[in-house]
Amino acid sequence: MKSNPSQKFSLKDFVDLDNSNNAEFLIESMKLHAQLEPIKEIKRTAVKMLDLQLGDNVIELGCGLGYDTRMMAEIVGMDGIVMGIDLSHKMLTEARKLTQQTNILYRKADANQLDFDDNTFSALRADRLLVSQQDVNHTLSEAIRVVKPGGKLCITSLDLGSMILSPYLGAITDSVIKYWQELVLNPFVGRQLPGLFKQHGLVDVEVKPQGFYVDSLESLNKIIKLESMLEDMNKQGLLSDSDLAEVSTALNKADVAGSLFW
Repeated sequence: MKSNPSQKFSLKDFVDLDNSNNAEFLIESMKLHAQLEPIKEIKRTAVKMLDLQLGDNVIELGCGLGYDTRMMAEIVGMDGIVMGIDLSHKMLTEARKLTQQTNILYRKADANQLDFDDNTFSALRADRLLVSQQDVNHTLSEAIRVVKPGGKLCITSLDLGSMILSPYLGAITDSVIKYWQELVLNPFVGRQLPGLFKQHGLVDVEVKPQGFYVDSLESLNKIIKLESMLEDMNKQGLLSDSDLAEVSTALNKADVAGSLFW
């Protein structure tokens, strides 16, 4: 029987999470990401850069589970409001379960077709949204359109060209990283953002490069299904049986020795 290609794990599933076989895993992965101290620091830095004030009305595109949404709601206070939008009903259901603030509104909506007037919001936030967008320029245009003149946007994104994995096994590890990069639509959008901001007429552009890491195989499998990914590569002929055995053995040895690093 021919296998169903939709069963294969891919971060591209964020484009249509509600119909993904990996939806539950991806939601749990996001919860684990949010517990990592480097991710917490990235989020704190991003929100601080928005310089939010009491009474501001803010929108977050691709709010996911609402971690940044809730952080911003604490800052703008009860005279302000934060609108969190996401394309996934499942994601928003989880976000609502985690949310107590009454100055947050969640709405199922497409970041590429925002149902808001021009110049509506004081500020805009988006995190890891652009890696899954078919037309990044259009998404940015919509984001800029709904922000008031003088308002601020803070958009953080991944750049998978800066990914490292240790232990490093030369060509085998290079192949794994290349496969990893192809799990998203726009693996290198992070490095493109400063130029894109300027092309879209934004001024006072500030760049803050930050990274995060994982140092256990258990966490890595919870975040990215690494072992399943390696098996997929083997089935597709991208890793030979001996390559698969070598990288699996090396990762497990590094994990035991405390030297695994991603």
